[in-house]
Amino acid sequence: MATMNPHTIVNERNWPAHNRDFLRFFEVKGTKWPDEGIEPIVIQNVWVWVTPRNAPLTKGRSGMKHRVICSCPDCGRDLSAARLQQHVCKTA
Repeated sequence: MATMNPHTIVNERNWPAHNRDFLRFFEVKGTKWPDEGIEPIVIQNVWVWVTPRNAPLTKGRSGMKHRVICSCPDCGRDLSAARLQQHVCKTA
């Protein structure tokens, strides 16, 4: 198994966090994110926030909209919080 990014946000089982875990971290009742988004908070030493529903699509081939976004503590890049474990900082 590949090594996870040291800043990976994990759930109570020490597995990489997914949408339902982030809902719990943000103390959101139910299974849907609020339309207006959520202001940034620090979860496990990583800034995480939820974008508004009407925010523009994130870049990518599939045009997916990632709502839960985080900022890498090392390089400052904004990316999908559930994908932080796959992130490799480009420091060149």
